[in-house]
Amino acid sequence: MSHYYSSLKEVEVDLHNFQRETAKRLVINTIKESYYKNITIIKFITGSGNHINSIEEKGVLYEVFPSW
Repeated sequence: MSHYYSSLKEVEVDLHNFQRETAKRLVINTIKESYYKNITIIKFITGSGNHINSIEEKGVLYEVFPSW
C-alpha cells in the first residue's frame, strides 16, 4: 500500500494576490493540466478572506472558489 501513496503526484497553487477572473482561469487550467499530467492531488490556497488588500477591498476568493 505504501507504494501506491509514494506514486501520488501533487501540486500546490497559491491564489493570493490574484484578481478573481485571473484566479478562476488559473484554477481551471491547473485542473485540466493536472488531469493530463496524471497529477492526483491539487491544493489550492485561497486565504480566508479576512484581510483588506492594497485597494481597500476584502478578499473574495475564499467565498467564490467553491462555485468554480
